[in-house]
Amino acid sequence: MTFENMNYGRVVRAVVMMFGASLVLTFLASCLMLPFITSEMQDRFSNILDLITDSDTPTDQLDAEMQALVDDFGPELNLQYGLQWSLATLATFWAARWAAKGSTSPQQAAGYGLIVGLGVAFSYGVLCVMCSIALFLLRLLFLGLLVGAGILGGRYAGQRLSPVPEFATNGGAFGYDPTKRKVGEIPPAGPTPETFYNMGVMAALGGRRDEARQHFTHVLQMQPRHLAAWLQLANLADNPEQAWNY
Repeated sequence: MTFENMNYGRVVRAVVMMFGASLVLTFLASCLMLPFITSEMQDRFSNILDLITDSDTPTDQLDAEMQALVDDFGPELNLQYGLQWSLATLATFWAARWAAKGSTSPQQAAGYGLIVGLGVAFSYGVLCVMCSIALFLLRLLFLGLLVGAGILGGRYAGQRLSPVPEFATNGGAFGYDPTKRKVGEIPPAGPTPETFYNMGVMAALGGRRDEARQHFTHVLQMQPRHLAAWLQLANLADNPEQAWNY
């Protein structure tokens, strides 16, 4: 998981889109719950809303009414909140998946997913989940599910990208670590950045865009300042914003 060269504006847009989608999904969930809401429960909700809007209402009285509502209709409330937050969790997965489409590697896609999940948890989770009157354990559960949905969405989007090879993380070629080379030992030969670059060019000419992206990504993992590989990735971008990032 990496957070380097990320487009944080894309993350913000994903969280905002999730907010908009969650409002629509909350309305749909409320419509689905209408058969389970009794007239008595509606009256109690109306009474609590009146107390909230009345600035002269004592805090103790409002707390007592809220507690009485939870005691009398706890299962129904938990079911309604659970349905709303489940739909919001699906929206978080979708938003993280959209945000991670701008990544260049599975590790960066996972980073996108984690940040989106945390952003949703600290915005929608705090404002809508933790401030509700649902069971406390249920609130904690869905707070974790929001973060988990973001991570899963990022990882799902990253499946189309090639993983970082071993030589990119330890400085060697295909598992070879030059810092551990013995005196007189000849380092093993392996593909050069130009080899991957040429393979990427051939794949691009053949119309195999995903394969070409993988080859150019390998080039940059071995030689991050390879200008031609960056330009090729910009050529293969899905949209102008992604091309500009490259």
